[in-house]
Amino acid sequence: MKYSGLRDRHLNVFINYAANGTDKDGEHLENNITKAFINTLESLPNDAVKSIFRNILKEDSYDINLPEVIKCEYYLQWESTNAKIKELIVKIPESNRLLLAFSPTGKHWDVAGSDTKDYPTMKKAIEDHYKAEEPDISSDELRKRVEYRLKEIEKLRTGKSIPDGLIIILDNSTKPLYAIALENKKYDLDPYQLNNHLEKSLELHGKEKGKNIIYRKYTDIIDAIKSNGTYMTDSFIEYMAILGYYEYDIDMFSNCFLADKSIRQRLCFHYGKDILESIKGCFDYSVKQKKDESGQLITYSVDKRDRCTWRLHVNYRFLKEINLIFKEDTNEKEGKVYVSLAFASRQNAAKEMYSSIDAEKFKNISSDMRPKKTFHLQYFRGKNIGESYIGNEKDGRSVYEYIKYWQTNLKYIKGTRNHNPEEIFSLYDKMISEGIINEYDGLKKRLSGKKNDVLVIPEIVFEPEWTYEEIGNIGKERFIKAIKERIAKALELFDLPTKNNS
Repeated sequence: MKYSGLRDRHLNVFINYAANGTDKDGEHLENNITKAFINTLESLPNDAVKSIFRNILKEDSYDINLPEVIKCEYYLQWESTNAKIKELIVKIPESNRLLLAFSPTGKHWDVAGSDTKDYPTMKKAIEDHYKAEEPDISSDELRKRVEYRLKEIEKLRTGKSIPDGLIIILDNSTKPLYAIALENKKYDLDPYQLNNHLEKSLELHGKEKGKNIIYRKYTDIIDAIKSNGTYMTDSFIEYMAILGYYEYDIDMFSNCFLADKSIRQRLCFHYGKDILESIKGCFDYSVKQKKDESGQLITYSVDKRDRCTWRLHVNYRFLKEINLIFKEDTNEKEGKVYVSLAFASRQNAAKEMYSSIDAEKFKNISSDMRPKKTFHLQYFRGKNIGESYIGNEKDGRSVYEYIKYWQTNLKYIKGTRNHNPEEIFSLYDKMISEGIINEYDGLKKRLSGKKNDVLVIPEIVFEPEWTYEEIGNIGKERFIKAIKERIAKALELFDLPTKNNS
């Protein structure tokens, strides 16, 4: 595959040259993706198009049956009132009038297949949906939500249907065989809009019409296309990757990290899971359990913490997780990838850590470890208080001096009592007198009138980092080796073990 748009996304045939990378809506419009999909189909020979249709539309109970030679007519944003198109559609058997509904998730929100003409059933289904989603919802709030949803559905029922696209498949004698309406969403699909398309654009009105919807994820569309290996199919796959909807294969590692600044964070982020999975055997990792969407219990050690962070759960006395963070470029900062190791992020761990570690080992930490001091407070329920953070920028002391400070003041690593979090200000006054902080007005305002007691959390954090270019140039294996070495070096400072069997 050729990836022309990774260094400059405007080289991709589907990206508007005027798009500047900040106009996310302009680049992500559903209509643009639908147009790219149709343009790609138009570029392919007969057999390739047939293969793609079979792969995308095949269901357990349904298989598209195509003659040796087909012709396709393509439309964008067509209206259900278009008499010429409707004349073709009504000639096609109802079983062959399909609605291809695709999105990143391949799912719909709310109640599936609700018939907009069956008002009582539809109203009850919406009520049940909101009750299941939010069991404690008040009757007044439930009424408001249901009324709003019914009004929106009524607008659909009385208006036109305008699917994003339409494909009419004809045989060699121009007899229409299939009508495939296209509806595409950047998120989950709207079931009422889909129902409206079935009724008005495809002229399907029976109770079983919901079976004519084929739900697909973007990755399903890409998988059906990518084996063709043409300029247009490669461009379509690259386009979906640039938009953040497709993860490149592992052999694209360096290309992704050396990509255009505006897209590389979303191209590279998915590698984080693979990297942490590959190194976990070197460390004392822990296994977690949770239920997936189907209710099945799954085990894992690596999970996605947020949109830019993968997390490896570990089981050390002073360290419970290893985070691998992918930051994107902004106007002010260059994009970086870094490992974050927060030692003593819990109060009990902090007490034990400062009581037992050898401060002398922290006197000459190499700069590539990027050591930091990050004192903060935490509510008893475990929520960190943003206004309480004190980092390197406020205290000029070295990590060694910081450790000595807390070893001398071990008694202050404690919590407030009697629902009076403002007791903590005595510690802050002491820290001001010793030059660690200048003021704490923001914290005073935050804790004023609060009842939750707070805990003192004096962390030590290491955040070794790399630029995307550095990673792309050294390659995957050397990057993984560098990560393992930095983590092992940090653990050694605290006399925490690594494993030699991986």
